[in-house]
Amino acid sequence: MFKKHGKKIIISVFLITVIQAFFITKIELDYDFNKFFPEGDPDLEFYNNFIDKFETETNFLLVGIQHSPSIFDKSFLSKTDSLSKSIKKLDHVKDVTTITNFNYFMVSMSRGKVLSTFQKKAINWQNPEKYHTDSTFIWKNKDLLSNMVSEDARSLLLLVKTSNLNDISKKDTAEALVKNIEQLLVDFDFQRSHVAGKIKAEVSYVDILEEEIKIFVAASIFLVVLFFWITYRSLWGIAIPAIVVVCTVIWCVGFIGMTIQQIDMMMILLPSIMFIVGTSDVVHIVSKYLEELRRGNSKEAALKTTFREVGLATFLTSFTTSIGFFTLITAGVIPVQQFGMFSGIGVIVAFVLAIFLLPSILISMPVPKIVHNTNNQLFWHKQLHTFFLWILKRQKTILISLMLISGASIYGISKIEVNSFLIDEVSDRDPLKQNFIFFDKNFSGIRPFEIAVEVKDTSKNIFSYEVQQEMDKVEQYLQDTFKVSSLFSPSVVMKMIYKSTRGAVGENILPPTKKEYKPIYRIFRTNSKAFDLSSMVTEDRMEARISGKMNDIGSMEMKRRMDAFYAFQDKNINTSLVRFTVTGSANLIDKNNDYLAENMLQGLIIAFIIISLIMGWLFKSLKMILLSLIPNITPLLILGAIIGYFDIGLKLSTSIIFTVAFGIAVDDTIHFMSKLKIELSKGKSLLYAIKRTFISTGKAIIVTSFVLTAGFLTFIFSVFNGTFYIGLLISITLIIAVIADMLLIPVLLLFFYRNKGVLKNKSKKTVTSLKEPV
Repeated sequence: MFKKHGKKIIISVFLITVIQAFFITKIELDYDFNKFFPEGDPDLEFYNNFIDKFETETNFLLVGIQHSPSIFDKSFLSKTDSLSKSIKKLDHVKDVTTITNFNYFMVSMSRGKVLSTFQKKAINWQNPEKYHTDSTFIWKNKDLLSNMVSEDARSLLLLVKTSNLNDISKKDTAEALVKNIEQLLVDFDFQRSHVAGKIKAEVSYVDILEEEIKIFVAASIFLVVLFFWITYRSLWGIAIPAIVVVCTVIWCVGFIGMTIQQIDMMMILLPSIMFIVGTSDVVHIVSKYLEELRRGNSKEAALKTTFREVGLATFLTSFTTSIGFFTLITAGVIPVQQFGMFSGIGVIVAFVLAIFLLPSILISMPVPKIVHNTNNQLFWHKQLHTFFLWILKRQKTILISLMLISGASIYGISKIEVNSFLIDEVSDRDPLKQNFIFFDKNFSGIRPFEIAVEVKDTSKNIFSYEVQQEMDKVEQYLQDTFKVSSLFSPSVVMKMIYKSTRGAVGENILPPTKKEYKPIYRIFRTNSKAFDLSSMVTEDRMEARISGKMNDIGSMEMKRRMDAFYAFQDKNINTSLVRFTVTGSANLIDKNNDYLAENMLQGLIIAFIIISLIMGWLFKSLKMILLSLIPNITPLLILGAIIGYFDIGLKLSTSIIFTVAFGIAVDDTIHFMSKLKIELSKGKSLLYAIKRTFISTGKAIIVTSFVLTAGFLTFIFSVFNGTFYIGLLISITLIIAVIADMLLIPVLLLFFYRNKGVLKNKSKKTVTSLKEPV
């Protein structure tokens, strides 16, 4: 077929490659936190209903400005006020709140009657002589300022409220807003400034993606070229395999351009993975082809033998690797699903091109000169022969070591924790992470906190005194036990008004009696425009929100506090009157960890079943199925132990490592077992068949494992912690996998099957079987 249609195949592949290259130009880099919400989760549905009634809690940017020795400096405060006015003029900015424009609501009372209401400035920044009095007042009423001033008085906060996030989610618009604000900070020449928020994070992530995709692709190309040069030491050995690998990458990335047209933090790994996987397929085919040519076979005969002995194994390894990726589709998170789907398709594409394009090129080219260079082949043969003898002398030691390592690994796995933080994916050295740490440290947290309030008693509403009392209980618990700060709610407004009637001194409390509450509520209704609660209370006044912020304490600690909160509610709150439910985008991101941990186990089970079926089909032996799984479960146990012992934790990124690593690592086992079956079918003894398989496939297994490991190691240079750990941990797993295959498979085979059994197959030919136990 290739001799007859090889040129047609080459031309067809070339034309398709050109088309796919065109679609690559349609791809945009994108990062949207909302995509990482768990699909189909009832909490997501609740949250979507929540933001339909109110506005999303992430429509803001935080601008922090530092000034030493103190912010109470007229020149500095004047620049801050001018900055706030300049930011407010920008497109998509609805409001800017900072200390220079913040006003207290005050009530003038006489003998229990309201004389007047007025606004009092938080600070008279134009009159330095009042700074001492104003600062004293601020520190006594700091809760009213929503922590706009840091404890050391060297930093202040500007809260920039933006339009609905859906209106500015496009990269160019969001980027323009962030860049304009950052340029204003440069123009005003503050000592130090910081910007944070969901929009800022997404824009920064896209910028990082742009840089990293260039680095990863360049590194992958360099490694492929270097690897082929070291392996084949000729221009032929570089050009022919590289053509197939590059076409594989272009087809895969082009397919993304044809469909979703977006690459996010997960999908950025795909081009490099395709370089790696494509190279693995090519190496097995080319190595076998050259081996047959060195035996004096013609090109046609060499290709026939290559197809017969390597073709099926290459298909099975591609199939199992794609299964490892496809199992990620079961995850309830869209980016993970897309990564799994496109990576799985890419693996299939890599196989199709390796099995069709590569032979078409080989049959059209003259026999390469490197066929006559046998020094490299003799070196590998000698080293592998020595290694095999070393293994035979240490069989018991290897098995005992396996049991000890497995025991230690199981204990390490028991230490794994499912935990993540909001900006967990970014390295601590990145400016984005530094900015978030600044706000987390100086302004009582960066994590948004939301509670939905639902009045259950239809005879009451949010402003009923009984409901306000229950809200006050919850808010006291949130402040004292849950450690939520900057709380704002309808109840907080009532407490602020009541406090203002007492000269804005003392604690924020509700009026102690319903009789004292009624005039406070009247003041609120009369001055409702001063308290815009349109985003806090529904029109029917039956639902409301409690908003705040807190430190990024991690999903595991957050879950513990939420469980404690619901226990508190069940015990202390009249839930037949009003019900409180924790919600918010941060809460949904936390839930991903639980989903992904479950999906990881589900994906592994599916992968185990697929591998078992393949081995069962190859050898028709239950014992062979178990024997084949042991060398592949061992690397996963060690991987889990590393995650547990080094407290890496399971999160969005690391949860996919097990399934992907297993899907790739099992390839070596399939190549080994497929070759073993061929050797046994020739009537050779078990020991000799294992030896021939070990030497024949050993080079390809070691070499492909090396290139896979080197390819994944390029990810350790990523700013994203998740990408770093994917690269590091999968590389470690692949190294362990090749060691396990080379050491364990021969030992396990010899341990379970000392004598070969002779069985008649359907064609009546005598073949060797591994069914007969010791």
